[in-house]
Amino acid sequence: MVDSTIFCLECGSDDVFHERGRVVVEIKGRRVTVEDDCHVRCRQCDSISYPGVMADEHMTAVSARLRQEDGLLSVAELKEIRLRYGLLQEEMEALIGSGPKTWVRWERGRITPSPAYDRAIRRIAEDPRFLRRLMLERGIDNPTAFGVIEDAFEREVRDVSREMSILVDGRDRNEVEAIVATALSRSDELRNDLFRVRKAEVDVESTIARAMTRIPVDVEGLARDLGMPVVRDPRMSRQSSGSIMREAIPSGASGYRITVNGSEAHNRQRFTIAHEIAHLLLHRNRIGDGITEQVLHRSFDSNDVIEREANSKAAEILMPESFVRDEFQRDRDPDSLARRFKVSSEAMGWRLYNLGLVHSKPRRQ
Repeated sequence: MVDSTIFCLECGSDDVFHERGRVVVEIKGRRVTVEDDCHVRCRQCDSISYPGVMADEHMTAVSARLRQEDGLLSVAELKEIRLRYGLLQEEMEALIGSGPKTWVRWERGRITPSPAYDRAIRRIAEDPRFLRRLMLERGIDNPTAFGVIEDAFEREVRDVSREMSILVDGRDRNEVEAIVATALSRSDELRNDLFRVRKAEVDVESTIARAMTRIPVDVEGLARDLGMPVVRDPRMSRQSSGSIMREAIPSGASGYRITVNGSEAHNRQRFTIAHEIAHLLLHRNRIGDGITEQVLHRSFDSNDVIEREANSKAAEILMPESFVRDEFQRDRDPDSLARRFKVSSEAMGWRLYNLGLVHSKPRRQ
């Protein structure tokens, strides 16, 4: 079909038509093949061009092909790594030393990171200790990222100490953990793949029970063990705390992904993760393609029955009853207990009230 509004950039003819098919282009001395390329072809000189949005689509397709051939991180992987820690695009640029707006263009797919940048980003993804050192060196103060890193350290200590406690007889478990923590703090080589999602079948009840044997509960580790990756979006609306969504291409055993508002306090993010886990456990048949949590729904005295049930289950996960009762005998200060369990003072106040340990409802914060 002739498009009278477009002219050939080579010969000026208006005898052009839209076409989709295989093209081979040369980029910096490399020949790159794009299989399903959308372009305009001239009948007079047989040249092809990319007017309007076609140019963006073409460059995105070429960039994706280059990433694939060179084994570089995809656009989706770059975004997932950044949101995993709740980092902003400009913070990622400062961490790896790239120019301004570089990360924006990478996530848009217009250009590709160099192999050197790709290696640096992969190390950030795999090694929270390396990320923490970079953040301190570059003066990046992101409480969400530091909270995720702290949780990763705690999870690492517990994983290794669990293995060591099997081998070490006659030692107190806390002593074993102290030894492991000291060793890990001195060696970057001793680390696990902290963000690997197990795609095997998950025993939900035993997985949750295992997570609730220690406080503070590693709720993000629990989500991953249940097959739900967690990402942080610092630009999520202030009216939303998080969401649970069905993944088009499942990356975990559950087929769902949890997103939390990366701008909220770390303890509030922890509760949001537990809240979304509760939705999967209690309301899987109602999730559909996803549930987005409005901030107002997160009140413990919410009128929404489903949200109230999810809040109650989240509180049970983060604040196991036996631990709460034991700790309450030693320390009756709700704020102190909240710090111990890594929850908000309001959440702890409601947990104490619902367990009958206090007689007044907490004030909403």
